[in-house]
Amino acid sequence: MKLWAAFLALVTLLGAGSFAQDEPSKPQTLLERAWDLSNIRSSSAPAFQLKATFTAITRELSTLEGTYTETWVSNTQWRRETVVGASRRLEVAGAAGRWLVNSGPPLPIEAQRFSSLLELSPPWWQDFTFQPISDHDVNGVAIRCVVTLPEDTGERYALCFYKDSGLLMQTTMPKTIGSHLGDYSCLYTGYQKFWEFLFPRDLRCLQEGHRKLEAKIVELSLDPFPDPELFIQPAGATELGNEEHPIPRRRLPESDMRFPF
Repeated sequence: MKLWAAFLALVTLLGAGSFAQDEPSKPQTLLERAWDLSNIRSSSAPAFQLKATFTAITRELSTLEGTYTETWVSNTQWRRETVVGASRRLEVAGAAGRWLVNSGPPLPIEAQRFSSLLELSPPWWQDFTFQPISDHDVNGVAIRCVVTLPEDTGERYALCFYKDSGLLMQTTMPKTIGSHLGDYSCLYTGYQKFWEFLFPRDLRCLQEGHRKLEAKIVELSLDPFPDPELFIQPAGATELGNEEHPIPRRRLPESDMRFPF
């Protein structure tokens, strides 16, 4: 809670920081190191089951309580289920293909994006050139941040890392707010060891300073012998392609990138 309160007070973090003297390739090195430390879905990782609970705030300011369950064996064999009340989203990948089942009322976008927030490797980071690293100290917590270089579109994305461990601390990217775009930032805390990796147990997201999502990993355990029936085509499923869902690049306002934590 202390770390959370400290980061809530920061709204112009990058504008006040000094840049570290690192080689140009260092931002990519930071990203790759953080990914290696936390990639529980790597080819060398064991099969696992992950369970999480979350609270999401919709655009209509309704509060939703939900659960997320993932059984993972490999990049081609996994099952992810998100449930909010009577709404259910099930994604399954198996030897014969990949499928999606949506049942009940449509899940709000805040719940639909939850599984992507647990990837810890934003799909957009390889598409950008980053500015030099900026180092900061927040109530004794040393962090390192990188921001994309502005392009003709004015788009900016950013990531911050815990300086001592190299673990991912925060992601910031543009999201639609009504008729304009604003920053959507997520803070990752409570890292614990799982196998040879470190994975966060707490996740909190804000959009333009307003709380949008809070989640807690309640279980992350080895599951060496999952039921093979979990990875076959579910009844009523729609078959999907093999490509991941890309996050569209969007324009941010011209003001400095803000860090609400």
